[in-house]
Amino acid sequence: RTPMFDGQARRVDVYRDDNAVPAVRSARLDMNRGVLTVQFSETLNISSIDLTAFTLRDASARCAGEGYPLSLNSAVNETNVRRQSSDIGNAPAPIWTTDFNYASAMRIAIGLDDLNEMKALLIGRNPMSSYLTVGGAALYDMSGNELESFDCTMARLAEHVADVTAPQLRHFNLSMHDGLLSMLFSETVSIATLRVEGIVLQSQRNDTTHSYRLTNTSVANATYSPTVTIVLSEFDLNEIKKEFLLATGNFTTYIQLETGTILDAAENGNEQVVISPSSAMKVENFTPDRMAPVLRSFVVDMDAGSLRLSFDETVRGLSLDPTVLRLQSGMAFSNDSGAYFMPRGQLASQDGNSTEVSILLTADDLNQIKQYTELLVSDATSFISFPAPFLQDMNNNFVTPVPSSSAWQTIRFVNDTTHPLLTGFS
Repeated sequence: RTPMFDGQARRVDVYRDDNAVPAVRSARLDMNRGVLTVQFSETLNISSIDLTAFTLRDASARCAGEGYPLSLNSAVNETNVRRQSSDIGNAPAPIWTTDFNYASAMRIAIGLDDLNEMKALLIGRNPMSSYLTVGGAALYDMSGNELESFDCTMARLAEHVADVTAPQLRHFNLSMHDGLLSMLFSETVSIATLRVEGIVLQSQRNDTTHSYRLTNTSVANATYSPTVTIVLSEFDLNEIKKEFLLATGNFTTYIQLETGTILDAAENGNEQVVISPSSAMKVENFTPDRMAPVLRSFVVDMDAGSLRLSFDETVRGLSLDPTVLRLQSGMAFSNDSGAYFMPRGQLASQDGNSTEVSILLTADDLNQIKQYTELLVSDATSFISFPAPFLQDMNNNFVTPVPSSSAWQTIRFVNDTTHPLLTGFS
């Protein structure tokens, strides 16, 4: 065999272009790390990739199942990709440019948005929900041959690695105005597994003196999403407001999550990371209540000498000014008709933070009212009106006024059945 040295190389006698169609040999979907690894039949020009041509599909039904094409939110991990470069200049220093990257195996780092969408569609929960299809013009080999495409009828089952990572709460927002608690997790969670009672709001980190545990009267509407929005029930919202030092602003709103409050979308359901009272998370965005409380109904009890008013939200009883309350004999009052009286009553409870407020009429109030033959003698003659300064809610919003021209009628009237007693004579 005669050696051939540099400068003596012989030209090839016959050359045939590479016309072989490259194909996918295998695929591996790691839902724990968010990586799709694809093995090819030959070396490919990785820089020619169109990520949107790679679609991951759910279920063995394949064509009948859900499919999700990757987006530019995902990217090729080039740690195993070789580079070919060329020198395009020498002065004042060599300038190098990368023409293309090439490899026979490719790792795609699935972007968080793509990964969450896949989990919401239940793609990649188990081996039988981990299929790959490749569309046209997805990738080319070093000779410009297009990667073989295959649709859902020929989808390739990918080797599957389960998601075993616990979801973490990233941040949360609370709107006391709209009654919404929104939580963003590190990954898609199964909202059907939400145990609302595992959520506790507290006024300070490491201090549960002023705290409130949500009840199952509050609900979340979505199914699978990294964002969980809970519509707080009227009951929960009013109970939170009763805790006057809780959830009044950014510095009095913290959250804790107990074990098993929610699971992720993995087939075996990973529990979220616990947030203990000592490490409670501070709210990111807080919206105060700006809604004026509204009267819902009131009851007149002439036997007990009281008025009981019900509102649509918790009100601060100590803000009550009964002297601006007007008792009327009819819905529309004028100086020429009907009767009215402005009592000097007092709040029945010294606490008074509630959706109900009871006003105890004084003996003088009751005696003066009874002098009117057409005022507070039946439900047909029992109406009230008041201006905005009559009462405030827990965020100091004045109550919605009830004008004397359209006063509210009582929903129940209790007549005076107590016999009068002689208290003295002269």
